[in-house]
Amino acid sequence: MNRTELFANYSWPQGRWLRTNFVVGLDGSIAAHGVSGPLSGDTDHALLQHLRATADLVLVGASTAIAEDYSGVRLPDQAAAARRELGLGDPPPLAVLTRSGRIGHPDRFLRETTTGNYLVLTSDDPAAVAAAHEAVDRSAGTMTLILADGLADAVDRLQSAGYAHINCEGGPRVAAALAAAGLVDEMCVALSPVTGGVGHPGTNPAAGRRYRPTFAGVVDDFLFTRWTAIEESDR
Repeated sequence: MNRTELFANYSWPQGRWLRTNFVVGLDGSIAAHGVSGPLSGDTDHALLQHLRATADLVLVGASTAIAEDYSGVRLPDQAAAARRELGLGDPPPLAVLTRSGRIGHPDRFLRETTTGNYLVLTSDDPAAVAAAHEAVDRSAGTMTLILADGLADAVDRLQSAGYAHINCEGGPRVAAALAAAGLVDEMCVALSPVTGGVGHPGTNPAAGRRYRPTFAGVVDDFLFTRWTAIEESDR
């Protein structure tokens, strides 16, 4: 299987859809030195860019955005061209989830962007609200604050704003919390041949939905899989 064939298996369905995308080491590790990059590979990274290019919005937790030194979404030329061919235009916005509102450094995603982004606060704590406003002020107009009543309300607000297809890039706490809340329609999991990283307890997703494997393919020694949520009526 080549990359073109791989990417063809990651189309979006009609209507609202939230997918998570992450890489896991063969030994179950999800990070090395605090980031996922060492577990990844060229094809896995290319798939990430493809999923970004076809999404309406990229969702990420603030801790991951800081640890991974995110900027606003920027697509390589090939992925950008594919996005234009789909009639989707500019790179998708980035929405950064936070409960505390406190955005430390690095904070490139607050300012370095080619499109307007969102800071989504999922707490009504006054200190958190004040901190979130301060972070948005630092963005010099590139970020809009969304005040949400928890994760479900955050996802609903984003999708109601026209971002039906949301690609969540983690981190593990956010992905697990979304799954536990029954908000994840699809999990895209790449099993990496790399070992030696560390795991993360996250939040037990067993309280959420059950998933069925809908695709598996091997490219460059990585096993790429898709798992789609099973509705209660189909169990």
